[in-house]
Amino acid sequence: MLATSRSIQGLPWVLIRSVDRAEALAVSDRRQLTLLIGLWLVIAVVTAAIFAVWRHGSSVRVAAAAEGLRQSNAQLQTVSDFLRVVTDSQPTAIVAVDRAGQVMFANSKSGEETGMAANELIGKSLLNFMGADKAAHFQRANAQVIDKGTPLTEWRAEARPTGRRVIKTDHIPLRSEGQDPSGVLMIMEDITDLVDERERRARILRELVQTCVAVVDRRDPFSAHHSARVAEVSRAIAEAMHMDEAAVETCDIAGALMNLGKVTVPSGVLTKTEKLTDAELALIRESILTSADLIEGVEFDGPVADTIRQIQERWDGKGQPANLASEEILPTARIVAVANAFVGMVSARAYRPGMSFGEASKALMTGTGTAYDTRPVSALLHYLDIEGGRQRWAHFGIPPESE
Repeated sequence: MLATSRSIQGLPWVLIRSVDRAEALAVSDRRQLTLLIGLWLVIAVVTAAIFAVWRHGSSVRVAAAAEGLRQSNAQLQTVSDFLRVVTDSQPTAIVAVDRAGQVMFANSKSGEETGMAANELIGKSLLNFMGADKAAHFQRANAQVIDKGTPLTEWRAEARPTGRRVIKTDHIPLRSEGQDPSGVLMIMEDITDLVDERERRARILRELVQTCVAVVDRRDPFSAHHSARVAEVSRAIAEAMHMDEAAVETCDIAGALMNLGKVTVPSGVLTKTEKLTDAELALIRESILTSADLIEGVEFDGPVADTIRQIQERWDGKGQPANLASEEILPTARIVAVANAFVGMVSARAYRPGMSFGEASKALMTGTGTAYDTRPVSALLHYLDIEGGRQRWAHFGIPPESE
């Protein structure tokens, strides 16, 4: 509180006036308010400027990011469209599934196979559009591919009203570099016509081989059925040794055709009951090489001609014609050599009985390491004693005229 006074002229009075804080500091308060208002205006302007700059920068970044995303989407769409065009032009069904078996991609052929549009398959599981058995089979294969990280190829025969259908499926792991597989690409191809044609060709070849064997048997009645028996025993040995299909077929065909060259041997030599001369024995041995020469130009899945050519080689290198030894001899030739020796021992002829299986087994065991490879001999003995070979081939000991 502030007070001021003044005396009144001509009177004994004094005039006193009080001034409160608001009146006394009014000018100062107005100046302070003006300063505060100005300061807040400055702060507001600066803040607005900073926000405007930040927003502009953000807008520029967002716009740049949006443009980059748009370009990336455009590129991805271009690649996707290209992939769609490429896969839709293929005659095979192509489906990509994730770890859970849900479809991530499908081409138009896969849609045709299921009776649905390709885009309708996206997001569905294999079980939704395949039978339970087929879906379970594919899921097991996919699980194996994801677990091992390596491709897998399978063949599957399916029954249909018009006959069987054979489908070849390639399962390929999908992954980014350095990561575990995130899914599997399945490429399914109908190879029914190819398999049917291959089987037809195999059937024709088999019939041709049987015809050739019959021709040889007619010229050599004392060795009737020898070639067919060698083929049968060779196949059994090869299967007991777990050889692949091509090797098994090679042994079978080589055994059946090994005596084809006997058509060049005089019939008098083939039907002779007396002991053959050295020259006649040489003719018989050379006839096997002639067999190889006769079929040299025929295309087989395996080395049939070379197998026949090496049948007379020995494990110790003292055979003919090239004195090959041990692993230099084709495995198929080693098998057929054992089968040929076994059939020759146990088969009865019109002029002599055959050995018992026990005697033939001992003779083969004696020749292992010298004349024969131990492995096919062991496989043959296993087949005889464990797989029922003695019963299956018991008729080998019956003379030809008694069969």
